[in-house]
Amino acid sequence: KKQHRLIAFISLAAHNRKGCEIAWKYMQDNWNKTEKIYDEHSRDLIHLVENVPCHFVNEQRANEVRNFYANHPNPIFEGTIGKVLQQINIRQLVLQHHENS
Repeated sequence: KKQHRLIAFISLAAHNRKGCEIAWKYMQDNWNKTEKIYDEHSRDLIHLVENVPCHFVNEQRANEVRNFYANHPNPIFEGTIGKVLQQINIRQLVLQHHENS
């Protein structure tokens, strides 16, 4: 069932940084297949876009996310991508604050 795959995929990404990296790499390498499975206009696909980069904490990863979706445009992601990039930036700032404390 595609709903079970979605939950498993998001859980892998959310579990730890390595899981996040594996899920992100898989999603990039299989983007066309992923869009077909979840329908390019579905809420499930938005959940993947929101949740897969959940442990990214630096500008390099933010640029990677930004560039990937710039090369794979979809109007339903416009607000979502901004939100994801903002979350990465916040995580980066929190990490820097803790490192400097």
